[in-house]
Amino acid sequence: MTTPPSDASAALPTPVQKVWLDHMLLSVRLRQAALLLMILYATSLVASVLPLKLVDPRWYLNAADVLMANAPIAITAACLRLLAHGLFPREGDWWRQSHIRFQRFCGLMSLLYFAVLPLEVIAAGVVGVQLDATGRSRLQTLQSQQQLITQRLDTAKSLSELNALLPPVPGQAAASLEERRTAIALALESDRHDLRLRVSKTRHQRRLNLVINGLRILLTALATGFFFRLLASPSSQQLEQKAESLVGI
Repeated sequence: MTTPPSDASAALPTPVQKVWLDHMLLSVRLRQAALLLMILYATSLVASVLPLKLVDPRWYLNAADVLMANAPIAITAACLRLLAHGLFPREGDWWRQSHIRFQRFCGLMSLLYFAVLPLEVIAAGVVGVQLDATGRSRLQTLQSQQQLITQRLDTAKSLSELNALLPPVPGQAAASLEERRTAIALALESDRHDLRLRVSKTRHQRRLNLVINGLRILLTALATGFFFRLLASPSSQQLEQKAESLVGI
């Protein structure tokens, strides 16, 4: 004769219920982790782009760089949120509306990263033009300074006046006035040549860095935008509901 189960044993959850409770608890923890990551993402983004400098193209480049650097945080948060929904799916308006809000959020994130593409191209182009203008201005300034030195040296009528303007280097103390002028002219010409090379090299290096960084940002923004666009797509259940409503019409 079997004994009926006691009240204590009847209160224990069945294996199916235990798995259900474990999934529910894990789903809640994943949602909390996703929320914390998004708070970290938003805080880091706001702290990095303030103060706003909307007329400065470098501000847009910095904002795009910050968005790309923090993209893994947003992607991880979205994956945790999606995993939480898959571990513990439930019926009901609240649950359905929660998932719809998540899809809308992913849609906004995809628009944010897609918006980086034209802004990065425009800002990088403006910064490139500014770099060229700065390089030319610097070169013209230094060349004007050298021309002023040359004019002052040409006005020197004697070796003593020339030495007062530019003391001789070791080995040129016994040189004549014309020899000193010739040596100085050659040195200035060599400096002008080296200056052009340095300015050109610096300008090309900055352009190359700008292009490489721009391509990195563009590729990352494109991939991240498509990732969030996929998450923003309607689920199969929503598609079935829309199809049934259309059939009913």
